[in-house]
Amino acid sequence: MDRLQADRIQPGDIEKQREFLVELFHQKLYKEVAYVALYLASFLHTMCNVAQDRLGGKSDSAVSDVPVLLTSATAAKAFASGFLRPRAFTGEFVKVLPAAESLIAVLIESAEEQELWIGGQAPDWAQQAADSDSASDYEDD
Repeated sequence: MDRLQADRIQPGDIEKQREFLVELFHQKLYKEVAYVALYLASFLHTMCNVAQDRLGGKSDSAVSDVPVLLTSATAAKAFASGFLRPRAFTGEFVKVLPAAESLIAVLIESAEEQELWIGGQAPDWAQQAADSDSASDYEDD
């Protein structure tokens, strides 16, 4: 959180946020911590995409009936303080929270981009699910 303030990483500055995330995952975090954050962000990315797909064919009135649409922004609002937990919650944290939420939204949106993944390629969850489904088809025979 201190770094968000020190580097003046502003909400909406996607380029600077991506640079920050790449440096964070490749140089600052322990590998295990980076993997946990990346896998969680990748999961949230997938959940946001599934939520969008479900609404794809629905009318505007049906979409307006959804209480809260799961997007990278709404997920970031819920998870930003968990991803970027300060040692102590202070008034300073509240000031940086919009930048933190914007940063986590960018992380969720770009969670499966190869540039972020340490030690290899980002997992292709859709392909793994398809492979799993086709494998279970053979098991039922």
